[in-house]
Amino acid sequence: MGARGILLTLFLVVGQSTVIAPVGFSDELQTKDLNPNDQQRKRDEVEQRDKPMDSPVLVMLQHDHWIGEDTTFALYANGRVIFAPAGKRSGSGGTLVGGYLSVVLTQDELRSFRRRLKQVGFFDLQDSYTLSDWTCQPTATIYGWRKGRPRGCCVYGDLSRNEETRTRAPQAFLELFDELTGFAHDRAEPWMPEHVEVMLSSPGFPTFSSKDDQWWPNNWPHLTSSTTKRNGDDYRIYLPSKRFNRLETLCRKHHRYVDIDGKAFRVAYRFPLPQERMWFEEHFSGLHLEMHESDAERIDGR
Repeated sequence: MGARGILLTLFLVVGQSTVIAPVGFSDELQTKDLNPNDQQRKRDEVEQRDKPMDSPVLVMLQHDHWIGEDTTFALYANGRVIFAPAGKRSGSGGTLVGGYLSVVLTQDELRSFRRRLKQVGFFDLQDSYTLSDWTCQPTATIYGWRKGRPRGCCVYGDLSRNEETRTRAPQAFLELFDELTGFAHDRAEPWMPEHVEVMLSSPGFPTFSSKDDQWWPNNWPHLTSSTTKRNGDDYRIYLPSKRFNRLETLCRKHHRYVDIDGKAFRVAYRFPLPQERMWFEEHFSGLHLEMHESDAERIDGR
């Protein structure tokens, strides 16, 4: 079998665990019909793709009171970008509609991102800015790494839709926010982690499950599985991503309620990103938020 069409497996290191994410692409380097600039870009792309998933360079998290929190952009030192397409957030526990996209930047593109952080003056920003007196407003947090050390800036206020809030925002943060939320690339492809994190929470009110609610397949992980994490009455189950489409279909059909092992739950899910521990640890400590046991387990490689 030739190199074309081979399904490669990219090994991604998350904390102390290894995540294996399937990435399908043709790795045969065809350059004879390309001009010199395109030939070099193609060589750079293959070189960057062959590198292991490295430490983060630039990350943005967005928190919405009504939706939840997502990492919407992550750039790594090997040039890999994993990002949420604009407008792809839903109201189902902060989940992303259709998941993430990913692309490996050329060396020139990667250098451009690094220069951009310095050019706009990101590292000179304050730790946080409050731009609105209203409650329940969105929060955006950007982390940039310089010499291996993270620098974060958190902005409270609606930078996506509220022009008055945007006029109050520091220019450096606003420029980066617009660039990262609007990021797109013509070579981007769908990306999924090896496992989807399924979050099971108590509905918060008495429920009477019917047989129709008992739709969780027997061959999927359960509450007592060795990989399942528990925090009080809530659970986190790690489901192979190949099961995600069926999970999403069943969740919609049953209005995101499920009875597992005789217990009723509301279902949400998220897509863990490689090395996310490196910014979640900073995020929780930098914002002085209480980190629950389940959060600590999540960022500690499960």
